[in-house]
Amino acid sequence: MLVLLKKDLQINHWGIYGGLVLFLSLTYLVTLPPTLLYLLSVFALTFSTYTYDEKDRVHQFLVSMPIQRKDIVKSRYLYSVTVAVGVLCLQLILMIVIHFLFSFNLYLYTWQDIVTLLGISCLMFAIFLPIFYIVSSTTKAMFYI
Repeated sequence: MLVLLKKDLQINHWGIYGGLVLFLSLTYLVTLPPTLLYLLSVFALTFSTYTYDEKDRVHQFLVSMPIQRKDIVKSRYLYSVTVAVGVLCLQLILMIVIHFLFSFNLYLYTWQDIVTLLGISCLMFAIFLPIFYIVSSTTKAMFYI
């Protein structure tokens, strides 16, 4: 299952992760709401993995391998939670660094915000990820979402 998690993490190019850092830092400086940016970033990274897998027909390949289907699904959920925690940690680091470098009076997450955001993202995964597995294409899945 860790191999599948590593595959999911490597599916997105390093430019996407670098662009995410730049996007989050610039939008935080412009004072856009960080909670909305967090949810959009987590959804976009998770959704892009499904799109790349559909384009390359990875699911058909994985099903033909001696891997249980439940391990494939578990690794996808684990990837989604890893992305959620990673983006949240990245936002926290950016908030602290920008706060100390520029001494702006910008919003910093409290522990209640962190728990709420992780809960909302887990709820989002519980609703959206089964739709991706039920519906055959990501275009149809986005229609239903």
